[in-house]
Amino acid sequence: NLCLPFHFIPSTVIATTVNGRVNDLVFVTNGIPSDYVARASASTSLSSNSNVDEDGFSRDNDNILDPNVITTSVPHFGVLSVGGHIVSDPSCSPPTIIHGKHAHILSDILSRNGVRNEIVSTVSEVDAAAIRKLLWVS
Repeated sequence: NLCLPFHFIPSTVIATTVNGRVNDLVFVTNGIPSDYVARASASTSLSSNSNVDEDGFSRDNDNILDPNVITTSVPHFGVLSVGGHIVSDPSCSPPTIIHGKHAHILSDILSRNGVRNEIVSTVSEVDAAAIRKLLWVS
């Protein structure tokens, strides 16, 4: 588990991820997922292409960020300190929105910790939830 500012994602996280496994990364972050995926791809000269199999693995053994495969989420919970408990009120917090390859695993983890969540089928649904959250907190 890592907690890093965005500018470390291309240079540290993606660059050091084993070839062909970048689409196994799970992003629980504020911001607009398609935006940070695009910026990370541009920063690392990676691009989405059709040379990725149905499981999200690159056929060329390269690290290719595919926004339709990587797991992204819009969190509606907090962790106030390292190793702290999740802070969430399912009765009034919107659900955490999740999309991607490992959405069901992340959903199970969050559910076990009392976080309401919803798995969506498209990246645009995640982006819309992120924009709503940005408007909600401003």
